[in-house]
Amino acid sequence: MTQPPRPPLPWTTRISVAVASAVTDAARRSNGTVNRRLLSLLDARSPASAKPHRGVRSADVVVDQARDIWFRLFAPSDSAAAAGEPFPVIVFFHGGGFAFLSPASRAYEAVCRRICREIRALVISVNYRLAPENRYPAPYEDGTDVLRFLDRGGLASADPAAADLSCCFLAGDSAGANIAHHVARRWAAGAGWERVRLAGMVLIQPFFGGEERTEAELRLTGMPLVSVERTDWMWRAFLPEGADRDHEAANVFGTRAAAAAGKLEAALPEAMVVVGGFDPLQDWQRRYYEGLRSRGKAARLVEYPDAIHAFYAFPELKQAAALMEEIKRFVDAHHCDDNIEKTSFDTPSRYGPPSSHAPARPPKEAEEVRVATRASSFDFVARLSIACVCSTGLGLPRLILFGYAVSCRTNSWRVIGFVMGRHEGTLLLTYLAEIQNGEPLFFSSNSLPVKACNFEPAGHAFHSAALKLLGLCDEEDAETDGQSVQSDDRGQEYLPSSDSYGSKGRKKSSAGSTQKDHYALLGLGHLRFLATEEQIRKSYRETALKHHPDKQAALILAEETEEARQTKKDEIESHFKDIQEAYEVLIDPVKRRIYDSTDEFDDDIPTDCAPQDFFKVFGPAFMRNGRWSVNQPVPPLGDDNTSMEDVDGFYNFWYTFKSWRESPHEDEFDLEQAESRDHKRWMERQNAKLREKARKEEHARVRALVDNAYKKDPRILSRKEEEKAEKKRKKEAKILARKLQEEEAARAAEEERQQKEEQERKMAEAALNQKKIKEKEKKLLRKERTRLRTLSAQLVSENLLDLSEDIVESICMSFDLEQLKLLCDNMEGKEKMERAKLLRDAQGGNSSDAMKKGKTTSFQELSLKPNGTVADAKVGGPLGNYEKKERPWGKEEIEMLRKGMQKYPKGTSRRWEVISEYIGTGRSVDEILKATKTVLLQKPDSGKAFDSFLEKRKPVQTISSPLSTRLETEALPVDGTHAASSRTSAGNQNPLEVQASNGVPAAVDQDTWSETQERALIQALKTFPKDVNQRWERVAAAVPGKTMIQCKKKFALMKESFRSKRNTNQ
Repeated sequence: MTQPPRPPLPWTTRISVAVASAVTDAARRSNGTVNRRLLSLLDARSPASAKPHRGVRSADVVVDQARDIWFRLFAPSDSAAAAGEPFPVIVFFHGGGFAFLSPASRAYEAVCRRICREIRALVISVNYRLAPENRYPAPYEDGTDVLRFLDRGGLASADPAAADLSCCFLAGDSAGANIAHHVARRWAAGAGWERVRLAGMVLIQPFFGGEERTEAELRLTGMPLVSVERTDWMWRAFLPEGADRDHEAANVFGTRAAAAAGKLEAALPEAMVVVGGFDPLQDWQRRYYEGLRSRGKAARLVEYPDAIHAFYAFPELKQAAALMEEIKRFVDAHHCDDNIEKTSFDTPSRYGPPSSHAPARPPKEAEEVRVATRASSFDFVARLSIACVCSTGLGLPRLILFGYAVSCRTNSWRVIGFVMGRHEGTLLLTYLAEIQNGEPLFFSSNSLPVKACNFEPAGHAFHSAALKLLGLCDEEDAETDGQSVQSDDRGQEYLPSSDSYGSKGRKKSSAGSTQKDHYALLGLGHLRFLATEEQIRKSYRETALKHHPDKQAALILAEETEEARQTKKDEIESHFKDIQEAYEVLIDPVKRRIYDSTDEFDDDIPTDCAPQDFFKVFGPAFMRNGRWSVNQPVPPLGDDNTSMEDVDGFYNFWYTFKSWRESPHEDEFDLEQAESRDHKRWMERQNAKLREKARKEEHARVRALVDNAYKKDPRILSRKEEEKAEKKRKKEAKILARKLQEEEAARAAEEERQQKEEQERKMAEAALNQKKIKEKEKKLLRKERTRLRTLSAQLVSENLLDLSEDIVESICMSFDLEQLKLLCDNMEGKEKMERAKLLRDAQGGNSSDAMKKGKTTSFQELSLKPNGTVADAKVGGPLGNYEKKERPWGKEEIEMLRKGMQKYPKGTSRRWEVISEYIGTGRSVDEILKATKTVLLQKPDSGKAFDSFLEKRKPVQTISSPLSTRLETEALPVDGTHAASSRTSAGNQNPLEVQASNGVPAAVDQDTWSETQERALIQALKTFPKDVNQRWERVAAAVPGKTMIQCKKKFALMKESFRSKRNTNQ
């Protein structure tokens, strides 16, 4: 699948577009509503400001407060309107898919300000009701109501003289362009409008659509701001309930729209349609343009191949600047045509009133000539003298006569401008730009000619002219001090002298007032430091030839006395020497720089001013001080319309200002008066200190000027306010994002906690149920064991079939619940012998099963107790099998268990099963859980010493001699008959009876416990609790005459007896 093309955008624009798309998506809800609260936080807005900002002032005007219909008026802040020049009116409808943004949004605030500033028009940005709260046709009605408000004089409070409502344009972008089209149709279909007349429509990427998917919509899927998914949502939110995209509001030239609306209104104005090459809506926009043309309406198509939707909102794009130029040409063309149609001889026009010196009508004997405008909306009569026409030959393509400008085109005349007279005699001609086509232009006026200067007064000459105009200086004071300083420079007689201007700066040298004006001597007083080296050389040659003593001989001979002739000669020679000295100073760059540095100069700097007077106060100050700059040309201060890049460049230049101005001090030493070389060096050091001090003062003065201007510059102040507002907006957005993130994290944590609690609850319920089941099984098992003991008690007491309590207990311990229950059920209701047989059969079946499973042990194995007494053999019955089920834990298994618990900590899924597989010895989960509570909790105490003792203990050496007997057996009567009978009975005794391996006879009854042995067992159980290692070995060692198995068996009997008594008591 091919990727859609990507528009060539700078990274800043890409970020802005991505943020705008994210804000739109975040504010849209799936149910077709808009999250206004979230949108109000993310949509940065700017208030109206009556204070001019970059040449534009703004104000909010309410139309209908109940419906929240108002508009923001943007007007130029200069004096063009005050001078009588009306501005065209542009009624602008913002975009946003009928559902987002407002005139106060920062993006549209900037767009409208730019239109107002660059096109020189009043911009009215309309706030209409938004969807989905207000669906079709609410925005169209609001736009019509705004035009009706203007037609009824709604701008009376907002400088109505500056608004030319007869030249009104409807403009809009995206959804706003859609609104502009429908409002224009409604207004053109109405009647009775007095002031508002539509001159044109500017539709920037209008938002039209339909059920059909165009090629551009499919090709440009995923474009920023506008996509198929977003546009479908916007149409659903705006159109009536149940309407599709072929509604007449969306598909304006579709079959359904044509049937509903019919033909276009005849008064529908010309439209300029703007299309972008990366706009998915471009096919619908071109269809709209073709629909206008096919229906006989004037339309103009402007395309930008590399433009995205809403490109005009990004001033960094070159297409945005080109669009402003196109809109300006479109507005100027229609505005100029409308003003020409309204121009007449009797009423003033935008070109100014007729000349006050010209007659209102030409002479009566003049012939009438018909003059028609291009629109042919009216005729007016201009009486031109036939004699004048004949004298000019009627062959002039243009003729301006009697203060009016007319043109001849194919036997018709047209007004093209006016010549206006002024009381001062200066002529002012204004005319249309269309006459500048290379044809000759002839002017005529009935005003008297006046003498014009080649140069306007500036600098000292301007000061002198201003004093003269105010009557503060006399004619003779304004003349030069001596007539000897003359120049044949053209226009010299029209320039006032600057010698009378008082000095404000430093002195030129130690000579002070006796120094001559070198520029005035060479005739360059009007140029001064602006004079070039070539001008100085040329002026010196002319002045030297004119004032050379040889050329002034006639003046000397004209004197009557010899004394007067000598005086005149000395005067001429002195003047010529001054000219040579002036040339030597001005032609040397170093001497000229010093001389110019001490020239008359106003060092004062402004400190404060009103915001509206900033450029008037600080502009001349920077122009004055710019003469000292090493780097030329000096950037101008600019005005409200200057871009911020130029403003920053201006202040960067002045903050790094490098001055070539020298700073000679009046107290400097004259090096020529030095008495020695050391004295001269000392003078140079002193002079350097004085000049360095003066240079620092000059630098501080310029820096103070720049600082004062930077603090008062309205452009800088406005930018600081915008940066502060932007910083505040970003901070709020950051806080909101962090809040949303925290809420999301809290929600996720809460969900995780709930899931964990639910899982723990289920596990606890499962464990509880398992525990209840086990308890129930244990309880039933105890009940069945008690039942079996009860049924077999009489049989054991009567010793039927050699049944004993050990046999019954082995059956109780080896049988499970079902087996015990079945055995008891079979025994109930039977005779004693049958019950005894059932018990014997149960015993035999249990033994055979144990043999099959390989769990039987040799009952002939004997062991010695640690105290050296004969140990009883382990019982090979079911009780022994029960004891062997608990397999002891080896050291390696314990170590693997510890490692597994560390490797798989708490929280691991199926942790104990995983640890069992990790150990790899077939341990069950129950064994592992039991080991974690017993084996792993054992402490390395003194029990290890006993373990080592058991491991290192040597077995007791056995003696086969019959003479070795123990003390216990010495008291018994031993003879051959008894011994033989003992040996004979030993072969026939029960397998449960065990003999000692050394020939010592065992006890008569091993299950017989004395009171001393029972007390020793109880005391050993208390001494060695459950967590002690090798507990039963230690218990058996503490009980005399008993083995470990016997101790365990006795403990089990004691426990069962205790439980039976407790159940009986209950």
